Amino acid sequence: MQQSQGGHQVVVLDNGAGNIKLGFEGEANPRLVFPNCTAKPKGERQLYVADALLEARELGGMVVRRPHDRGFMVNYDLERDIWQKGFASLAAAAAGQLPGMGSGPGGGSSSSSR
Repeated sequence: MQQSQGGHQVVVLDNGAGNIKLGFEGEANPRLVFPNCTAKPKGERQLYVADALLEARELGGMVVRRPHDRGFMVNYDLERDIWQKGFASLAAAAAGQLPGMGSGPGGGSSSSSR
């Protein structure tokens, strides 16, 4: 993973109407590709947002909401919620590869040897 000038990593977002692709500058492929929508099974409270929809067991009978209609963004609040979930998932996926973010020895472990 490359560091841009100033030591910050640049996040790249391809906000398609059907799928969102998220990754980092300089990488050949996106780290995450997921549907740009939310879905809720009829009669249930559980809501699947962004990449969580990929883990759903049964897609039939779900009410799907998309922030885009005919190529235009029509629901900015829904899009913001999807972006937040996507960025959180990207941060979690990259946590093991960023310096100081690991949970092992030397990477922020709460245990120490004395």
